[in-house]
Amino acid sequence: MVNNFYSESELLKKLSAFCAYRDRSEMEVVNKLKTLNASETQIPKVLQFLRDEKFLDENRFAFSYARGKFFQNKWGKHKIYRGLKTQKIPDELINRALGEIPHDEYLQTMRELSRKKWGSLPDNPPHEARQKVYQYLLSKGYESHLIRELLKG
Repeated sequence: MVNNFYSESELLKKLSAFCAYRDRSEMEVVNKLKTLNASETQIPKVLQFLRDEKFLDENRFAFSYARGKFFQNKWGKHKIYRGLKTQKIPDELINRALGEIPHDEYLQTMRELSRKKWGSLPDNPPHEARQKVYQYLLSKGYESHLIRELLKG
């Protein structure tokens, strides 16, 4: 029979590697600890060790998540916000992380996504294509007022 329980030192080693791979939220780490059958007394000790050793940092996670989702996935701020909220990141920290996205690059990315979507809809009537572009950008997490402004021009 396989032993599904780890000692504290084994958990520290496993979770240090888990956090070293990429920035993690505390929620992700707690969930991982639970899948490893960590006890209720081990979880806070492991979390504190990871914080002390700089493996776990909610600030770093929030900023990294926001940058990555914008620059790699081209997500808008609403979608990034919702993603960080699901990780139980506080609003103040989310707003600071979103504030790091350069506004001009944000608008430029939205314009590029819009152009690509328009290009994929050559046979659609203009009003239908405009609605599809609007819905697409909305699904990517861009703000409706910015989308409307973009589609006006």
